[in-house]
Amino acid sequence: MLSDDSPVPTLSPLLPVRAFPAWIRALAGQALVAIAVITILSLAVTHVGAPPHTAPSVFAAGAGQAFPLHVVDRVPIQTQIDPTIGYDSPQQYREFSDASCSAASTSSVLLAWGDPNGRIGRVIDDMQPDLTSAGLQNIDGFRLVGKKHGFNVIISHDVTAGQIAELVTVPGIPIIVGVKDHEDDYYRYFAPGHYLVIVGADPNGFQVVDNSTYFVHYLPTATFMRLWNQRRTIIFTPRGYTLPIAINSDHP
Repeated sequence: MLSDDSPVPTLSPLLPVRAFPAWIRALAGQALVAIAVITILSLAVTHVGAPPHTAPSVFAAGAGQAFPLHVVDRVPIQTQIDPTIGYDSPQQYREFSDASCSAASTSSVLLAWGDPNGRIGRVIDDMQPDLTSAGLQNIDGFRLVGKKHGFNVIISHDVTAGQIAELVTVPGIPIIVGVKDHEDDYYRYFAPGHYLVIVGADPNGFQVVDNSTYFVHYLPTATFMRLWNQRRTIIFTPRGYTLPIAINSDHP
């Protein structure tokens, strides 16, 4: 027990930070940084929430929501002679795999947009009777698919290479083009006609998704213009999507 005249005990003053060894000061600084990072991440998770488990799809979007950008980044390569890409049956594969470039290209574009029914077997079914085992007999087969899958389809022979470059790079819309190798040159398989998907462009040429066994990934501008000699162009966009530039359609 303290007497009345005993001195009142006082707390020792806090030591200045510089009184601690340098390694302790360093550890303390790192701990503060770690706490700040954890706090920021916790706030971000709380406000943003968990990411979706599936790719963005125009078919899952609610009214008023924007369509996904950069659809070109999600265009799958579907080699048409591969029996595992989604044919209905072995019989369908045997009948159409040698002449399904139109269906494979269309399927790749629909899947990129998020169409749950965009597999190649379904597209082959929906393209008939315009698609046969000898290939696409009528370009209206693209429109048949569009109607059944909820897409607008523009078919044009009046599109420029510059417009294609703009569409695949700015809004990121994949474009199907019909090509032919009239000179029977390197791409001899393309002599009867072939469909490719354009997914990118730069000052020197075009990035390509090809379903043939040529596995074409890039065409220099001069080569592309030689093969794209009829300027056949097919553009699939979901209903309600407005292209940023005007494209003249063969059939309004």
